[in-house]
Amino acid sequence: MAHFSYEARSRTGEHFAGDVEAASRREAAREIRQRGLWVASLTPLEQAERKETLPGLRCLLASACTHPVFSRRLPSGRRACVLFLRQLALLTSAGLPLHEALGAMQAGDGRRDGYEEMVGALRGQVLAGTSLSAALSAYPAVFPHSVCQLIALGEAGGALASILPELADHMELAMKTRAKLRAAMAYPVLLFFVTLLAGTLMTVFLLPAFAALLTSLAAELPWPTRVLLALSAFLQQHGAATAALFAVSCVFFGWLFSRPGLSQRLDRLFLGLPFFGTLLRYGEWQIILSLLAVLLHHGVPLDRALALAMEAPRNAFLRLSLQRAHARLRRGKPLTAALRGAMLPSFLMALLRSGEAAGRLEEMMQRGAGLARFCYEERLRRLEVLVEPVLTLVVGAMIFFFVLAVMLPLLTTMDALG
Repeated sequence: MAHFSYEARSRTGEHFAGDVEAASRREAAREIRQRGLWVASLTPLEQAERKETLPGLRCLLASACTHPVFSRRLPSGRRACVLFLRQLALLTSAGLPLHEALGAMQAGDGRRDGYEEMVGALRGQVLAGTSLSAALSAYPAVFPHSVCQLIALGEAGGALASILPELADHMELAMKTRAKLRAAMAYPVLLFFVTLLAGTLMTVFLLPAFAALLTSLAAELPWPTRVLLALSAFLQQHGAATAALFAVSCVFFGWLFSRPGLSQRLDRLFLGLPFFGTLLRYGEWQIILSLLAVLLHHGVPLDRALALAMEAPRNAFLRLSLQRAHARLRRGKPLTAALRGAMLPSFLMALLRSGEAAGRLEEMMQRGAGLARFCYEERLRRLEVLVEPVLTLVVGAMIFFFVLAVMLPLLTTMDALG
């Protein structure tokens, strides 16, 4: 039997602290809950005796806030989830009870933004006797269902302090993965549209006046100039209707692509693209495997872990594939057989198969997530290297076409005058 030091609260918010003797941490947490109390912290007595109050808790919390990931204000969203988990993990590992940790997180620099208001509301619910997982579930836009479920498991087993850092690592990994892809695509897309806008302005405002001058000189216009002039005339006559039609088309296709059936087919098409699709698959599967490894590590059954992992991918086809895999798993099929057709890279499938055979599935999922992350970052670097020269060629071709449309009439006029 082991001795545990605990802090707990009643439904009315009354604070209790003491020692309990039990065979394991889970048994100790169960005994405390049977007394009608909610466990705020549960520590082996030997560790509690050695634990000292840390004078630098504020500095520790400040170091989490100044991490590069949290350099912006975070009133909501997945960034707020990562910040919340990271701060709470640091403070609970330093020995603060849950309600005091939430109070320290709420006491910021005096600004009342959405994040501090959310933390204050969570602290109020915890003091009223609500479990942390139930309080977090009231903010689905910030805390995914899988995060709330895993925190509930930590509360039930008295292992919340060990679950929080792993959850923070997983959520930060998912956020960084998607942020890297957005950053890699932002520059080429922006440059392309800026070039297109500049060419459109030249076509509509500059080229017609220049063409009128050439026409007065009875010079024959070359075909690039005629093409741009025809486009300019069309935009001048039907520009408003074209803009309205474009806006309506964007709204219509946005609604159409949000339909479940079509979005799943489109997402499957994206995953099957030669280079970009492979990049997307590595990015999504590193997030899925990372979450599955965390869930299995904390004792979640495989079928329940797979059900919680369904919401991890952004890709609609992968979400559907995980739903089908979960149904197959419930019918008794092994995981690798259930995941067939889910576009899992072959070497990751081989890792999971060996993990199933050796009874080390959790370890193989962790290694698979690491390998997928390596492949994702390597392909992302290659994409960044390839995009710049390709984009330079495309933009250069567009500029060359505009220059030809302007310079060729000048050369023709000079020849005629000569």
